[in-house]
Amino acid sequence: MTAIAVDEVKCLLVEVPSNGKCADCKSEAIAGCVFPYGIYVCSECAHCHIDLPSSTVKLFENESVWNDEDLGLLREKGNTASNKVMEATLTPLVLKGTPVMNAALRKEWIALKYSKKAFTVGGPQLSNTGEMEGVLLKRGKAAGSKYNERQCKLVKEDDKYLFRYWIKADDEEPKFSGNMEDAVLFFEEDNPLQFYVLHEQRRFFFQAQNGEELYTWINAFRFAQARALGWNPEKMDTRYLAEMGRYLNAGAKCGVMEKSNPKGVGYKSRYFILCGLYLVYCKGKDESEMLRSLKLGAASNGTKVEAKDSKMVITLPGTDRKYNLKGSKDDVTSWSSAINHAIIYVPKFGVPAKVYNSRDMKEE
Repeated sequence: MTAIAVDEVKCLLVEVPSNGKCADCKSEAIAGCVFPYGIYVCSECAHCHIDLPSSTVKLFENESVWNDEDLGLLREKGNTASNKVMEATLTPLVLKGTPVMNAALRKEWIALKYSKKAFTVGGPQLSNTGEMEGVLLKRGKAAGSKYNERQCKLVKEDDKYLFRYWIKADDEEPKFSGNMEDAVLFFEEDNPLQFYVLHEQRRFFFQAQNGEELYTWINAFRFAQARALGWNPEKMDTRYLAEMGRYLNAGAKCGVMEKSNPKGVGYKSRYFILCGLYLVYCKGKDESEMLRSLKLGAASNGTKVEAKDSKMVITLPGTDRKYNLKGSKDDVTSWSSAINHAIIYVPKFGVPAKVYNSRDMKEE
């Protein structure tokens, strides 16, 4: 073996454009390479590979020693060729790495991809039945409540896919049962093991015990929702599969804006969450009860967002309300852009535009 300079390795980032984005999360902040896969990765993914016995990591900014064999592997493989093997059976329905994925999920995604070879031909594939059961920690309804163990289950019943949980494992009736056709799964980056299920006007806070459990539940939810919305793995409609993947991977946004009352006056601060085609708001970040939950329709069917300076108005077809919001000019621009993207580009599945009112709270 002949030693080489790290600059020779970096040259392939320019020569082969696909190497300029992390093989595992598509981040453009490339920090090093992983062998024997011959891939370029970011620092976050590199640190996940360090824990894998099958991976050898070399970083640009430390004292890694590079040689001509490394360069040969990088030329032979690279990100595109490696992913054709390691992601051969991966579908858009599976949660895959992103630049903002939290550490717990990222670690499990990379372990499945490389150690377990879960997405290779002949590898142990993830279950796509949309059914699963087990124990999760669930937070009480009130903000600040403690988490308690709850028996949870994703189940197919007749033609519906339902999510249920029980207070006690031996209870006959579930405390909650909701149709996955009208549900959203959301997780925030600052709570690595926490996620919540948004169903109509309620948000249910859950927490997994570890990254493997979290990743497994999230994918089970995604498959259940895909099936609830009409996906049939036996038909393998690639166009429909791609559309469903775009729906499940639609971006999320959350933050505080001011909203007027139904008369268009009396603005009050509200916490908003945009996830896919759902825009919901409540009094504070940790509230379980939504004041209102809006299922956004398509721009082509009349859903409209109008923004000017520090204000914007959202109009849903078939409703008698306009939603008046205000904030800084930057916030209004950011929110109106995100909502417009949702109503124009996010594929439309399930019920059309709809408004869910809170059962227990009166909107102010």
